[in-house]
Amino acid sequence: TTGGFKHTWIFHNQTKQNDVALSSDLYGLKSDYPYPFNMPASLALPVSMKLQFGLHKPTTLLASLSNRINAALVFHVDQSDNAHFYSGLVRIGGGDVLPQSNPGFVLDGYIPSFNWPDWYRAVKPWLVNDGDNEQFKLSLSKMLRYVDLKFGAFNAFGFHLGKTNFKLSFADQKWYASLFSQPLYGFVSVPFDFPKNYDVSGQFQRIILPKFKSLSSSDMKTRFDPSVIPALNLTVNSLQYDHLNLGKVTLQSTPIDHGIRIHKLLTASPLLGVDITGFWQHAKYQDHSRI
Repeated sequence: TTGGFKHTWIFHNQTKQNDVALSSDLYGLKSDYPYPFNMPASLALPVSMKLQFGLHKPTTLLASLSNRINAALVFHVDQSDNAHFYSGLVRIGGGDVLPQSNPGFVLDGYIPSFNWPDWYRAVKPWLVNDGDNEQFKLSLSKMLRYVDLKFGAFNAFGFHLGKTNFKLSFADQKWYASLFSQPLYGFVSVPFDFPKNYDVSGQFQRIILPKFKSLSSSDMKTRFDPSVIPALNLTVNSLQYDHLNLGKVTLQSTPIDHGIRIHKLLTASPLLGVDITGFWQHAKYQDHSRI
């Protein structure tokens, strides 16, 4: 995020409540983060923030970024005048928000399109296991109540989904992420601290894969790299590929250079039953596999 912008401060003092307000149009500020945080320097996006505090009342921060994000955060102040986060609601895509009476952080709303490679570049620094990030992830795991986001389109790990509902929660030292869409319906879990070579476990009711298309030479240069797929331990109750029902499928794999090693791929259906081990690599614009 770069640039500068004009802003206005307003202070309002009453006997029992004090208000501090900030407003701006963020004109001149540039951000290359994905939506809803992206903004060119030439775009004016009205933003407002209001901090409310006073005697015998929790401190509340209300914020709004155009019609993109609305937030209500509540802090409790101890006897030493230190503020501690109590609750928060952040809503993406418009919609009113109110301070939450239940503790914990909630993120919900609607995003027209989600592309995981863009977001991965944005959040990758937070996945590094250093002291500051470990403290942040620990705090997030304690504060989070749930995430409930809807997407007009969802692209991640080679899947190109249409309308999708994504939910995230934390329990038993693991993050649980659920995806509900027509072609993919189920959940995965990952360890709390994203250790190196972490594995993803999951249970899916269904996965529907389209027929893979032959690729031109230009497509091959931008082909999805399978090595970005983490270690997998998945069970799918119903897997379909190009209208072929493969039945229940179990997959165990780990990443290797430019690909994945398949330790176990087991399918069971009335039409087909296989038990496969091998690898799949994509290097120098070509696919290589052995089973």
